[in-house]
Parts: sequence; C-alpha cells; structure tokens
Amino acid sequence: MHSEFIELAQSDPMRWDIKYSYDDNIVGRRIAGYYANKCLMAKVCYAALQQVVQRVAKHNLSLLIWDAYRPTKAVDDFWQWAQDTHDNHMQRQYYPNLSKADLFGQGYFNKTSNHCSGSTVDLTLIDQQGQTLDMGTIFDYMDPLSHPDNREVSKEAITNRTLLRQEMLNAGFEPIATEWWHFRLIDEPFANQMFDFDIV
Repeated sequence: MHSEFIELAQSDPMRWDIKYSYDDNIVGRRIAGYYANKCLMAKVCYAALQQVVQRVAKHNLSLLIWDAYRPTKAVDDFWQWAQDTHDNHMQRQYYPNLSKADLFGQGYFNKTSNHCSGSTVDLTLIDQQGQTLDMGTIFDYMDPLSHPDNREVSKEAITNRTLLRQEMLNAGFEPIATEWWHFRLIDEPFANQMFDFDIV
C-alpha cells in the first residue's frame, strides 16, 4: 500500500462493504485486484470524510463505503467484462434498461477511473443500526433513476440524496451527474496518478 494511503480500521465510525471484493456486484464475481474486503484511500480523502462523519452524526447517521481506492487492473477487468456480450446474468438487477455497450457509451463506466487515485469514494448514509437509508436505487444501478437530480424516486430518497450530496460538497468533494453515490475529492493529492497495488 502507498505510504500516503490508509486502511480503515474496525474501530472507525465509517463502515464499509467493498462490493467488488466478492460476488455481490454488477459483474457477479470478485473483481481483479480486490482480494480482501478492505477499504483503502488517500489519507487526505480520509480526513475530509471525517468531516462528513461528524456532521451527519448530528442526524444520528454515519457513512457506508462501497468502493474507494480501485486498482487499475480492476478497471481493465470491467472493460474485459463489458466486451463479453454473452455474460449478462446480472443485467436484470443492475442495468435492466441498458446493454453493456451503453454502460460505457453513457458514461457509467470508463476505461480509466478516478478511484485509482485513491480520493474517490462510492458511499451512502446509514442509521445507527447500520441500515442503509432509502436512496431510490441500489449501488451500481445503471439507470437514470440513479442520477442525483432524478425526481422519479421517492421524496424520502430525494431528501436523503440531498443530505449526502450537500455534506460531501461541504467537505470538498464533487459529485457526478449519473451516480448519486459517487464523489471525488476536488483537491485530491494524486490527481491523474493511477495506482495498481492490490487490496489484500
């Protein structure tokens, strides 16, 4: 692991469930480079997230991280998976209205990823029991319903998305237009550097 990265500890108020480390994800199997359910990120990113944790704690909430640092080999794995047009066994759950080609064509996946720099996170809000709040869709649901500004989801989901987005913005993160769960630290320390060390 890079010396300026940190691994979240069990005692951390943030929780994690790194979906790509096992089969509960859009591909339906472990992704290359994810050999343990561990959450790694740049130390600067971690410090910024601590600000979010402190603020959402006032609402009796915390954060659940689904993905943070991502090895570049994982991005390559996603690309290879997308080329296999016969492997669509997760389509109904994650991309029912799109083809694999659409996932890249519409910007849900790219040949490179900010996650590889260690300061981009996919996350949600959880309550004191560790249950995820209603955000309108599951993680990695590739559909307009997952767009942060979509108004076809419930009022509760809109409220929860707005809270998450605002607190992440306040801490120096920027969102994207297609995924309510995705945020990049604007002042990331390793911008345009793509790391490839494994998560073990």
